[in-house]
Amino acid sequence: MKRTIFSLLVIFAALSASAQMSPATILQNAISTLDADNGISATVKVSSGQESDTGTLYMSGSQFSMIFNDIKVWYNGRTMWSYSKENREVNITEPTLEELQVTSPYAIVQSAFKSYNVSMLKAAAGIYALRLTPKVDNDIREIVLTLNRHDYRIRGIKSGTSDGNVYKTDISNYKAKNKFAKSQFVFDKKAVPAKTIINDLR
Repeated sequence: MKRTIFSLLVIFAALSASAQMSPATILQNAISTLDADNGISATVKVSSGQESDTGTLYMSGSQFSMIFNDIKVWYNGRTMWSYSKENREVNITEPTLEELQVTSPYAIVQSAFKSYNVSMLKAAAGIYALRLTPKVDNDIREIVLTLNRHDYRIRGIKSGTSDGNVYKTDISNYKAKNKFAKSQFVFDKKAVPAKTIINDLR
């Protein structure tokens, strides 16, 4: 009986600590998890307004690539290549951190403490929801991160911009500690049709 009572006290103490956990602590745990998981693949559903598409995300540190039916993006930590099947072209840019925060979970989480005020939102059971609001006015009005309570892994990102657009990313089939070649995050001409127009906008 004493052992049972002691076990219950331990459980209640753990639940109490979880309930009192600050948004900053939750965010720090998410950062640590993202770093530890280095080499991530996941299914992502990206939507804005009435439009949506589902593809695959590959991420290693600040580098990432996203492969959809009509759009492909590669980012090697400095240069981004964005392919549009509809326009039959690839745009080459060097995005700012603010621009990356619309698409990259790593950019959002790693810059959160420096660039955003963090607060907690009500969320469904098993989920943390953090609201990030910029400390300095910029094109991003707010970002909402949803995380699994049990492992602090990101399951969703919603970004609202100053022009009223909302970009939502749902993450599933999350797999960690993959090994990726550097070429995974660099544009390969073989990945797009011949005669695709290349626009170097750097």
